[in-house]
Amino acid sequence: MNETREALERQTATAEILKVIASSPSDVQPVFDAIAASAKRLLGGYSCAVGLLADGQMRLEAFTPTNPAGTP
Repeated sequence: MNETREALERQTATAEILKVIASSPSDVQPVFDAIAASAKRLLGGYSCAVGLLADGQMRLEAFTPTNPAGTP
């Protein structure tokens, strides 16, 4: 039962991210934000950060704050 619930949660998160990709084809920021939010929820984390490695440098692309007051 637990495996079924986890699989459904992963499928829901994937569907949400695909929906964001479809709605903002020229702006990747909402996609990174959706990935961070979904990862935090799926993993039960305190916070989540998404980085992008480009030209040998890591850039912070999205994060979820640890406190609602930190929400941009």
